[in-house]
Amino acid sequence: DGVNWYNYQPLQNGAIPIVSGIWPDWNRGSYGPCDILYNPDAANTGSNPFDYTFVMYYDGTTGGTESIGLGYSSDGILWNGYDSNGDGNADPVLEGTYIIGDWDYDFVSRATIIKTGSMYEMWYSGGTGAMNNGIGYATSSDGINWTRDENNPFLHRDDGYPWREERTYCPMVIREGNSYKMWFAGKGSGNYSIGYISGSSETEILLLPFSIRKLFGINILNINSGGTFAVQNGVEIGSLSLERGTHTIEIDVFNMGILKAYNVKVEIEAPEGMEFEISPEKVNIERRSVQSFSITLNILKSGDYILKIRTAGNFAQDTIYIKIHVE
Repeated sequence: DGVNWYNYQPLQNGAIPIVSGIWPDWNRGSYGPCDILYNPDAANTGSNPFDYTFVMYYDGTTGGTESIGLGYSSDGILWNGYDSNGDGNADPVLEGTYIIGDWDYDFVSRATIIKTGSMYEMWYSGGTGAMNNGIGYATSSDGINWTRDENNPFLHRDDGYPWREERTYCPMVIREGNSYKMWFAGKGSGNYSIGYISGSSETEILLLPFSIRKLFGINILNINSGGTFAVQNGVEIGSLSLERGTHTIEIDVFNMGILKAYNVKVEIEAPEGMEFEISPEKVNIERRSVQSFSITLNILKSGDYILKIRTAGNFAQDTIYIKIHVE
């Protein structure tokens, strides 16, 4: 029933240990499984890990750095590690690049793996000095030899989202038809959260990783003043200087996800000295479409201000800040 469990016991090492217990082996210890693939029709013979009922991608650690190993088992209890060179020791299938400047220099772990047709896909946590800096994507034709995506990382703690600016890691992905759904962990301001993102493949055969563009957000289109200001995919470019009086801010709220966003509204936190009206009040935004909003802003006092514009709704949220200097 998923609630009451039995047969509680530690896993056992086979002839090729998945955890060696010896320093400085890459698999001296382990923080546990990353993901497990199940093959009920396996023959459970030979040296190919994928000829066994259970295939486990697991974390291996020296006590410092972390890598991803591969184990296989006929019963889920006794496990052998993948040995690439026949020396009797398990070898990692994905580890840090150890190239100075790479985002996943010495830590890869906490991964999720999906097999679709003849291809394996992996989303993994990585970093330098810790495995929680971001999430990368890799593919493999055999589940053993992996190729990192050249656009990695597709999520990173430096993306500009305060709720995950300290940690972005621990992905869990499912595939439903041509759609992918990911849940992952984030940490910001000392608080932990679980995030969600979705993406799609173009066909059942050609699989694409998640788009790295924002799936939902705000673009500033125009402000009817002599000043200039723009926001592109949530990133501020330019500055804004206004005079006291009434100004109209036109914004596009875009929904590039696969789900319709319901009851989307724009909210503003304006400092003292500003009055505003927003139109429309609330709308639904179809998937892969854009909705325009108009904000009428009446500035009463001179000074420097920060205007917080937030969108909220079902399957939709984003926040931007506009820095305004008023003469």
